[in-house]
Amino acid sequence: AKRARVSGKSQDLSAAPAEQYLQEKLPDEVVLKIFSYLLEQDLCRAACVCKRFSELANDPILWKRLYMEVFEYTRPMMHPEPGKFYQINPEEYEHPNPWKESFQQLYKGAHVKPGFAEHFYSNPARYKGRENMLYYDTIEDALGGV
Repeated sequence: AKRARVSGKSQDLSAAPAEQYLQEKLPDEVVLKIFSYLLEQDLCRAACVCKRFSELANDPILWKRLYMEVFEYTRPMMHPEPGKFYQINPEEYEHPNPWKESFQQLYKGAHVKPGFAEHFYSNPARYKGRENMLYYDTIEDALGGV
């Protein structure tokens, strides 16, 4: 419960009805639908709100959709060490959410997608929140930018 300061002392206040409904009673399917509209940073922020949101924000289906939208791979790609990449079968991987794990590993990498760099950098509104991602047209360009 939240605490409010009154005369230098704090007292317990129960959660507001709307807050309680949102955090405790709103059906999982509705919260997941709302979360499906969030970018990765916002999904991570939502996970910090409460334990329930943390569990829902780590849903593998949400992260799979984000992963495939951003990286366009059909299976998670792991990057365990410099210069080494491999795709995995998500059902056989020991991590509870291989899509999120792979997303985190690839997020700060240099990505080579011919023709995509111009599209990415000329549409800042569409990719707002993903400005830190680096896209290049060729491997040579990527090596020069790293």
